[in-house]
Amino acid sequence: MVKKIILGILGVIIVLILVVIILIAIFEPKNSKAMDSAINSTVSLISDKYKVNEVSTGEFEKITVYGIMKFHVKQYDVENYGNLCVMKVNMGLMQMSTIVLTSENKNLPLVSTDYMYILGKRTSYVELFDLVENKDDDYMALMNKIKDIRLSYDSLTDVTPSAAWYDELRTESIYKSGTTDDDDAMEKMLLESVEAVLDAESQLPELGDAQKLAKKKLTKQYSDNLIDKGGVSTDTFKKSMGTDKTREFFDKVFFGTEE
Repeated sequence: MVKKIILGILGVIIVLILVVIILIAIFEPKNSKAMDSAINSTVSLISDKYKVNEVSTGEFEKITVYGIMKFHVKQYDVENYGNLCVMKVNMGLMQMSTIVLTSENKNLPLVSTDYMYILGKRTSYVELFDLVENKDDDYMALMNKIKDIRLSYDSLTDVTPSAAWYDELRTESIYKSGTTDDDDAMEKMLLESVEAVLDAESQLPELGDAQKLAKKKLTKQYSDNLIDKGGVSTDTFKKSMGTDKTREFFDKVFFGTEE
């Protein structure tokens, strides 16, 4: 009797493993292709407008979290703009990419995007953080442009993000979900959002030295608060790398605030 039960359990486990293998075989290639396409198109868009130089991330080139999440990290210096960090992870059943574009010289928001691919489901976050001293008319015009982009993708399902301490820093952002059929639309939404920020940058005057220092201070303050007050991804890195190493990663690579 016991032997039959054990064989039955083993049979169920084998079936489940086979199901997982089949699901990975079906969705992983599609998801990886969609993820890489969105990343490459975004970097290409920025490279078309600025001189972009890849920077060595050193020990942070590959970050392993919980022993199974292996993040591949790239950093770029965007000349006359600031820092660009691209991070992605492929776990078979789930893929995720993060793009962070940090402005140093203009009165612009921090752009942070998270695209998640879980089997046939997608979730897309395009967040703009008000790390600026002054939300003037030009800044609000950009926010209205992002709002127009968000509204133009009403065919995608709206997602309500969890409440967080940094809610007050987001005047306008985009949160959507969809399926594999929406990959092209979600990539286009990402590109339109980034392009809106880049177009705004081209029209804005350069900040003075004191203003640049103040902007960098706001970015560093936001980065430190993520570590001190918490954030979903930040907490994951802290548990894996520790607080000090996470802060070093943020300062050197993720936001590029370190001189």
